Amino acid sequence: MVVQKNPANPRPTRKKKPIGPLGWCVRGLLLICALGIFILVVIRWKITSPPKFYVERLANSELLAADPNDDLEAKMLDFRNQTRKVGTWQGTFTEDSVNRWFAIDLPKKFSSSLPPNVTNPRIALSDGRCQFGITASTFFATGVVWVDARIERAQEPNSFAVHVDELRYGTLPIPLAYVEKPLVNALSQQKISGSWVDGPKGRVLILNFPPVLSSSAKTFAAVENMEFNAAQFRIVVTTRLRDQ
Repeated sequence: MVVQKNPANPRPTRKKKPIGPLGWCVRGLLLICALGIFILVVIRWKITSPPKFYVERLANSELLAADPNDDLEAKMLDFRNQTRKVGTWQGTFTEDSVNRWFAIDLPKKFSSSLPPNVTNPRIALSDGRCQFGITASTFFATGVVWVDARIERAQEPNSFAVHVDELRYGTLPIPLAYVEKPLVNALSQQKISGSWVDGPKGRVLILNFPPVLSSSAKTFAAVENMEFNAAQFRIVVTTRLRDQ
């Protein structure tokens, strides 16, 4: 037996209540919270994405065995002793020796020289370029703060121009305005004069190295040139008598 619906008495439909002001406020707050969470996730992802050069140098650090023929401290000491004599001296230092010093000697001998939230400095060198990165931890995320710069001689003697092409926290760009003054203050503590000028492609940091006086104060050494090549850098220093 088939029961037919009575078209004259249709089932009553419920009318939807209009959304009141409170309902729209709740929906708006939920949307804002969801958008905020999404933005935080994206920012965290950008911060925790390290650059390729840093990942490679960090991985290679465990393979850098001690090499007496390429010890950074020994070569620096020998170079310093040479520059005490009158003449022009050249010192060549490899990228591996610097990163080995960062990985082994720095934590052991100078652990207090870095802030507690900063670890694992690494450097990468190529023709005319220098990339430097550190691992920095904050309450929000741990990532790599790194810089990619070109370094060349400036017009003034004993001065060099640093053209900062990139400054990032992970893949997140950092405005140079945030670091210009703190960087100059940090350099002044090392007795290096730094100033920022406008270049054709952006801001340029001018570094002025003071002449180094000998212990007898009869000679002074000045940095004449600094060259960055593939996986090494070269420093040229000229030592003169003070009365010259």
